[in-house]
Amino acid sequence: MSTGPIVVKIFTIIRTVMMRFSLVLDFVRMRKQSSTGDMSVMPPVMLFTNCFTSSFYSYVIEDIAPLFVTSVLGVVVGGVLTCLFYCWASNKTESVQVIIVAVFVCVVVTIYGALAVTGVTGQSHSSVSTTLGFITIAATIVLYASPMATIIRVLQTKTASSMPYTMGVVNVLNSLGWILNSSLVDNMFMLAPNIGGIILGTSLHTSIRTRHELTRRVRRCRLKMSTALQNSLLLPSRTKKTAKNGASRLITPAVLVLLRYSHQFVKLRKINCAAGAKRYQAKHHTR
Repeated sequence: MSTGPIVVKIFTIIRTVMMRFSLVLDFVRMRKQSSTGDMSVMPPVMLFTNCFTSSFYSYVIEDIAPLFVTSVLGVVVGGVLTCLFYCWASNKTESVQVIIVAVFVCVVVTIYGALAVTGVTGQSHSSVSTTLGFITIAATIVLYASPMATIIRVLQTKTASSMPYTMGVVNVLNSLGWILNSSLVDNMFMLAPNIGGIILGTSLHTSIRTRHELTRRVRRCRLKMSTALQNSLLLPSRTKKTAKNGASRLITPAVLVLLRYSHQFVKLRKINCAAGAKRYQAKHHTR
């Protein structure tokens, strides 16, 4: 084997291992807060499901390294992260529903894979690998799209803190590695979903950067407006000593206006009350 494929395979293994552990930073933050916040359960669940289906596919096509090894690693890491997510989940009902669907898919893949490998289904080796390949494509695309599951929450809360930013960035690098590797071995079932992974990962990164930039601009504008408002209202070093404690108070034009109009309101109220009392007395006096 030449040096090029070996370098590409090593690069793919490194990027895939990084992908498997890309959610660790988000889970460290969850551990400190003892809550998952607004983050969806989809990323860890789909990490487990995708690696589970990939392990069957890699076993059938006899791709032990890098696909089978990294898939087994992803099954272990995804299972552990899913359990931790459930322990800290703020919405356990939604998490249980997603986990049940993922377990059902894994059970179906297991039953079909076992029957197909043993020859019970009567399919050829090529047909079995094709079927498992399409299942792997679907699971991989959902995995790469899973960080986008919180996009509605991002639009509602106007913050991107609920999105797994690290996973989105590593998705792009991981997809690039698998595109190079699948091109060398001529495997379209691994090439197609990773092209989609680059598109989805780039879209996620762009949306997060745009949201951060808009949030930064809004905060800067609010700070400028509040500073300008304070500068326009405050009088230059005008104070008034109180008779009780001698504390100094800064009198603003807004306070002066409020005092003046409140005084006029009280005065007008007294006049109206006096006029009403006179009318009442005159009415009863005539009777």
